[in-house]
Formats: sequence, C-alpha cells, structure tokens
Amino acid sequence: MKHYQVIGIMSGTSLDGLDMALCEFSTEDDNWDFNLVKGETVAYDKDWKTLLSTASGLSATELDKLDVLYGNWLGEQVRYFVESNHLQADFVSSHGHTVLHEPLKRVTHQIGDGPSLSKVCGLPVIYDFRKANVRLGGQGAPLVPIGDLRLFKEYKYCLNLGGIANVSEKAEKSLQALDISICNTAFNYFAQQAGMDYDRAGDFGRSGVPNEAVVSELNSLGYYQMEGPKSLDTSYFYHPILPILENSGLDLRDLAASFYEHVTVQIAKNIGQDGPVLVTGGGAYNDFLIEKLRAKGLNLVIPEKDIIEFKEALVFAFMGVLRLRNEINCLKSVCGGPYDMCLGEKVGFRS
Repeated sequence: MKHYQVIGIMSGTSLDGLDMALCEFSTEDDNWDFNLVKGETVAYDKDWKTLLSTASGLSATELDKLDVLYGNWLGEQVRYFVESNHLQADFVSSHGHTVLHEPLKRVTHQIGDGPSLSKVCGLPVIYDFRKANVRLGGQGAPLVPIGDLRLFKEYKYCLNLGGIANVSEKAEKSLQALDISICNTAFNYFAQQAGMDYDRAGDFGRSGVPNEAVVSELNSLGYYQMEGPKSLDTSYFYHPILPILENSGLDLRDLAASFYEHVTVQIAKNIGQDGPVLVTGGGAYNDFLIEKLRAKGLNLVIPEKDIIEFKEALVFAFMGVLRLRNEINCLKSVCGGPYDMCLGEKVGFRS
C-alpha cells in the first residue's frame, strides 16, 4: 500500500484567505483513502485583497513581479504552517490564486510562482494545474471533480458554494461537472456595500424581497443557455451581472434577495432530486441559501467543518499525488479539451 503526506493550498475567488491542509492518502488496488490531518486558513489583509482583486489590470511585467511576490508569501505561510504545527509532508500541491480566466481566449493565469514557493518553504511543489488544458481548448475548470469521483464516491452530487457555485454529477460510468453561477462573490459584494464583511447566515438577503423581472433577466443571460463543459470567472459578476442590478433601481436588500433567488434557480436547474448532495464551501454556512435550496427538493448533506472549509485544498493535494504518479487528474468530460490529461508543473523533486 502506498502512502503520501501532502499539503494542499488553495486561494478561492471570494478572497477569504489562503486555505492550507495537510492530507494523508493511501491507495491499494486503485481504491483511495484519505485523512485530513490539519487545516488552517490565513486571512488576507487589506493590502493582499487589493493586490489580488486588481491583478488582472496589471501589465505583463507587473504581473510577473506579483507572481513571484505571492509565491514567496505562499512559501512563508506553508513554512510557518509546518513548523508551528510540527508537521511533516512529502511535498506541496498548490492551486495558487486565479487572477485571469478566459478559456474562450485560451488564457488562464494562477499566480504563486512554484520555484519561489518551493525555495521559501523548503519542500517540492506541484503547481499550475489549469494552463495546459486551457491552451488545448479546454475550460481548465472545474478541477475538483476528480476528487469527487475518487474520494467522495458515496455522493451523486458534490456542490461547492464558493465565490462561484459549481457542481459535479456522477453517473454509472461517467462524471459531468460545470460552474453553475456566481455565488459568494455577489453575496459578499452586497454585504460590503451595506458595511459588513459578508452576509452572515444570509440574513441580509433574507431581509429583502426578490424582484421577478430582475431574476428573469439574470436567468436569461447567455452563460446559462450554454451547454457544458463551461466555467466562469468572477469578472462575470462585474459584467454583465452588476449593470443589470444597478440599472434596476432596486433597494440593496431587494437586489440581494433577487440574486439569492437567481442562484437558487440556477443550482436547482443543474442538480436533480435523485441522490445526496454533498455541500462544501463558505455557502454551506449560509442558512438562507441552504433553506432555499432544500425548498427546491434537494437532498443536501452538510459535512463536518474541516470538509466544508478545506475540501478544495484536500482535492488539490490529491491532484498533486496523481500528478506525481503520472495518472489522469483532469477529465475531458468535465474540463473539455481533446483528451483526459495529467496536469501540473513540478519543481524541487529529485529526479
């Protein structure tokens, strides 16, 4: 039986912070077991939030500098995570932070320079999991469904409620997945406009009244008419979604309530009532959203806290293990592209 100890690190579109998780994996006869040993989130300070949220507007030279700066910062966080918790790991598997994702233009960029990260933390690193698929015409997202397929076999659906809501669906001999809609990115925006960090438990959205015309206009947007595989970038919220909301003349609370209704409709449209739905991501704590989804007949399962908060870091650790073994970690049925792929760049490993 083979064993691996890997630190998965993940920075999501909602800019909550850097998730790090030490994960143990073992396999025998292609059956995988895992243990999430220790998870920790480092919140971004105001400066990092500004740098990351505005990075897409930087010049190529400035973006290269930020790539290295952020890679060094990631290395510092990993080193402190290991030393302060007395951990041991074989390597780090890093998603980095997405600053640009336009698969139709065959462009995606996750910053967090791998060599810099490796040098600072003192561990080998696997990184840059999306670019090769996008350059071959794929979506480069969502990548987490490979973990849904291999590590969470008991759930027909796995729903992640992060900055973007995405879902994977397991059929008898296949796996389908897609980005459904903007999610916490919008909820956080409304809350921040109201002077809060985020919409705790969905209370702000609950306080408004949805507007049918606005909900209908949102649901008619082109992305929702496309067939998968397909993926979203947070820029989709700022255009075309935000102009629709701003031009409606609605009170902020009613805008939030309208967007909650929109997200609920889109999620329910993409998930059947024929199996359990594992729910992870920050939205799993949003009582209002969960209530609305359950009212649509979805069989939602809210797991333990560590899985809610660190499932994506866990899966990127697993993707690193598959890359180390030269096994498929990106599925054509999910991400598109010409074929199943084994993605990720390696640095710091002994040949």
